[in-house]
Amino acid sequence: MGSTYRMPESFSEYEGEEIMSNFDGRVVEESAKAIKGKELFSRYAGWNFNGKVWWQNDKWLCEVWCYRSWRETFVCETPKELMEEISSEYGYE
Repeated sequence: MGSTYRMPESFSEYEGEEIMSNFDGRVVEESAKAIKGKELFSRYAGWNFNGKVWWQNDKWLCEVWCYRSWRETFVCETPKELMEEISSEYGYE
């Protein structure tokens, strides 16, 4: 279930590969390591949504956006858990 957490405005987008995508269903560990503990976020692309993923307070968070509107924020222990929870709600495509 999502929460009302929002990404801090001070965070910048990571310039490397997106942390995860429903296209191939994998987490890019290099991107996860690059943003963890920094004021950076990475994208999570799905057919019906776009996510902004970041690390904060020892958790992985993802704001889910649909049609340019924020819907909710998921909070999990790992990026893979984020992918599973978000996909079960918004689809695996």
